[in-house]
Amino acid sequence: MDVPHAFLMNYQAQGYAKFIIPPITLTAFEKGGLIKVKDSLTRLQTYFMLYHMVKYGNISGSQAMAIICNNIGDEKSESVLSLVLNQLVPVIIKKFLPLDQIGAVNQKMFDATE
Repeated sequence: MDVPHAFLMNYQAQGYAKFIIPPITLTAFEKGGLIKVKDSLTRLQTYFMLYHMVKYGNISGSQAMAIICNNIGDEKSESVLSLVLNQLVPVIIKKFLPLDQIGAVNQKMFDATE
């Protein structure tokens, strides 16, 4: 039986709850699968879901930043880029990333966005 590589809740922001991304989907996103979601609003909502998962301790800041770094380089939506890079990334780095990982994450972000 075929199984999906990823499963997204709240497609096109139709839900009214805090959603948690399942582990199989997180794994797909860590491999660059988030950019394959065609709808930019859904991608943006997914980045915010990642932030809330970090905020509530469901995933680490390191895991969220790995997903962001592996997907943001191919992002074409200006609104997604602007919100992720100007709002989410600085907060995750400042509040949820261990100090010894900041340099490596900054380098990955630079490499991903050049």
